[in-house]
Amino acid sequence: GVRGFSRWLQRKYPDIIQQCVDKSEGGLYSVNIMQSNPNGIEFDNLYLDMNDIIHLSAECDNQHISKTEDDIIEMIFQYIDRIFSIIRPHKLLYMAIDGVAPRAKLNQQRCRCFRNAQNNSANSESFNKCHIQPGTSFMSKLSNYLRDYIYHRMNTNSAWQSIKVILSDSNVPGEGEHKIFDFIRAQSDLNTYSVVYGNDSDLILLGLTLHKTYNIKILCEDFRSDNNQRKKYTFIDLKILRRNLENELKINPSSPAPQWNRDRAIDDWVLMCFLGGNDFLPNIPSIEFYENVMDILTDIYKHDVLKSHGYLTDNAQLNRNHLKILLKYFSEKENNILQKRPKTNVSLRVVKSEANGA
Repeated sequence: GVRGFSRWLQRKYPDIIQQCVDKSEGGLYSVNIMQSNPNGIEFDNLYLDMNDIIHLSAECDNQHISKTEDDIIEMIFQYIDRIFSIIRPHKLLYMAIDGVAPRAKLNQQRCRCFRNAQNNSANSESFNKCHIQPGTSFMSKLSNYLRDYIYHRMNTNSAWQSIKVILSDSNVPGEGEHKIFDFIRAQSDLNTYSVVYGNDSDLILLGLTLHKTYNIKILCEDFRSDNNQRKKYTFIDLKILRRNLENELKINPSSPAPQWNRDRAIDDWVLMCFLGGNDFLPNIPSIEFYENVMDILTDIYKHDVLKSHGYLTDNAQLNRNHLKILLKYFSEKENNILQKRPKTNVSLRVVKSEANGA
């Protein structure tokens, strides 16, 4: 995802955050999930970005105790049970695991695998996260175990028996979050309430590019939680976020701007966020979300690009000339941004960019 984006967004627009009520302390069978949802909404669909769950389950709380593949798979099941108990979907559970990624991301994955292999060389018995890749024996094993898990839940738990369950495993190409939103785009019923679980900031940005008025919330970990406490969750309401962005991106109606199009303006805003780097693109070093650089970019976009020239994108097609104008005006402010930044931060950022293959 985009580094630092989620925390910056939640601080800038606190009204998009809703605390999640979690009654699942005792596991799947500790609460009656057929009862009304304590969060005040009866959700229809639950979408799980499974790679987030897999990586979290593979982490070791104690560096001296290594996890086996079976330990990790059992932890994954417990994770799914907890999220399911919180959301209690009535119609659909969709689980998406990353398949083969586009070429642009393979470079990043290759660098990450080399680093993980080097870190694991000291302890050959510990689980190697390089195995969380399409085509490995672990992912094949996990897919088979997940099918058995789904079959068992649908035969033993009444809440599972009334819903449709779809598993898009690592044999299906594409990243999990993209598979999720491709599936959502194909749905015609806008009167459903959906939750997408995952901590990747790309989920928020992909959700904003849905031009229909879907009722979608992103469920993610509360970054304000104490590390020693049980993880807490928050909802990010995309509908409220879209409304906030519409108000911020609108130009004075009296100005000679092109006819206002909310969806195109939000698409442009998403594009500007990606200038901070993501899984496919290297970052521009002067763009750090914790420094509120997006406020500068948004101001340039509104008054120097949109007002005088037009949108940056049109139906996912980039207008390179307009992007050049945006970057030209931003370059005039870049030196001031870098000069205000401590030199240690600049050096650290460059090192991290090189390590990530950016």
